[in-house]
Amino acid sequence: MHGRAIRPTRLVVLVTALAMLGGCGSTPTPTATAAAAATPSAPAAASSSPGVAAHWNLVSMSDSVFGSGDENHLEAVDAYAAGIKQDLGVDVTIHGYWLGGYTSDQVLELIQSDEVLRAAVAGADVIVFEVPIGEVRSECPWDNVEWHPLPGTATEWSTCAAKTAARNSANAGRIVDAIVALRAPADALILASNLWENGYRDSLARGIEPQMHDMFTAANAAVAAAAANHGIPTADAWTAFMGPDGRTDPVSAGDLLDDMTHLTPQGAAKLAALWRSLGYEKGRPVAGHPAATP
Repeated sequence: MHGRAIRPTRLVVLVTALAMLGGCGSTPTPTATAAAAATPSAPAAASSSPGVAAHWNLVSMSDSVFGSGDENHLEAVDAYAAGIKQDLGVDVTIHGYWLGGYTSDQVLELIQSDEVLRAAVAGADVIVFEVPIGEVRSECPWDNVEWHPLPGTATEWSTCAAKTAARNSANAGRIVDAIVALRAPADALILASNLWENGYRDSLARGIEPQMHDMFTAANAAVAAAAANHGIPTADAWTAFMGPDGRTDPVSAGDLLDDMTHLTPQGAAKLAALWRSLGYEKGRPVAGHPAATP
């Protein structure tokens, strides 16, 4: 949500090849980069299996938070692809949709109408996604040049943060439904990710951290609930980065850069390890889903 200076609102498409590549499907010809991220330190989720295909297409949908903010790289996704290779011996092509500055409304519109993205999702073997919360920029006092919140009263921020969370939460279910309509969880490994509190230090300094905390936790709960409705697991990045009480400074912990939003190499490895820890079983029921075993 927060970003480095000016971050344009646009869709950037990345295709990253790891190891031996197959074709890039129906994706357009974007700038291709070689995956060079180190494999994260994580428990192997599965061993190589004769029944596993030799090549997977991994689709990533996120704001810039899955990487360092460099639009040419999504470092956590690179590390996850390397982990898949290590765990399963599968070669991976990443189709990364870097939704810089997008709101959940814009993401919903894309997944419903953008044929390139829809084709990539429909042909995916693995999908990782989060629901950007960029609508805070229109609901709350915001500097869209320096990309940070502006001063406001506690009441003003409580009201606008609640409106942001409600808008984002309403779209979360629609976005997950749209993904599943294109690619069923039984046919692909689909993983949601919740979000850490972007700009934690900044919010503390401006006296609006309680409101931002509540906004992120409400939006995160909505994403997890929407995912669980389809048996989709959610990687709990909030707890991993913010701690059980949500009060850990992820910059001080070494997980986020000084911009308080984007991942350091340590943070990218941590997020990739979370995804790997969820395993590789397609259509696996999660707690609270009707198909889950008591």
